[in-house]
Amino acid sequence: MGRQRRFTQELQTKVPVFGGTFIFQAHFYLTIALQLSMYCWFANEVTASFSQVPQAICQSNWVVGNHSFKRSMLINMIRMNKPIYFMIASSKAL
Repeated sequence: MGRQRRFTQELQTKVPVFGGTFIFQAHFYLTIALQLSMYCWFANEVTASFSQVPQAICQSNWVVGNHSFKRSMLINMIRMNKPIYFMIASSKAL
């Protein structure tokens, strides 16, 4: 019982709520959260914008180009139908 009590006492913090250390730590964690949310926001914006590229190609005047240009635009439209995602550590999409 004494060992468990000592372990829980070690986990308790001794930082006062409105002390300088607490304010510094709160500022640090809020800054990290803001930076991560910015990455997620802009990754979502790029993903949403990228999904509109095939429609923009289709609406442009690509049909008046030569044969190789038309073929490359068709290939690009087919390839761009697959959405892109920014990944975190190759496992989670943002």
